[in-house]
Amino acid sequence: MLASINIADIIGRTIVDYDLKDEDGVSPTDDLYMIRSNQLDDLCTRAALRIQHAERRLRRRVELEAEGQADGEMTEDSDGC
Repeated sequence: MLASINIADIIGRTIVDYDLKDEDGVSPTDDLYMIRSNQLDDLCTRAALRIQHAERRLRRRVELEAEGQADGEMTEDSDGC
């Protein structure tokens, strides 16, 4: 259900969280993300979990909107009787 642009955004934000920082917390480059190889498994897992979380939130929102529309239709019918 998530658009590929949303998935790419989630992955991008996850990578930013793992960007290699020096002792002062400053990234060594402005345009290149540096990630330690021992962080890749955790990075991938976190990205996947964030995508799943976003998917669940989207499904919940769609379900709530569908329920709201169904309730609205029932209310309109009951008001008209």
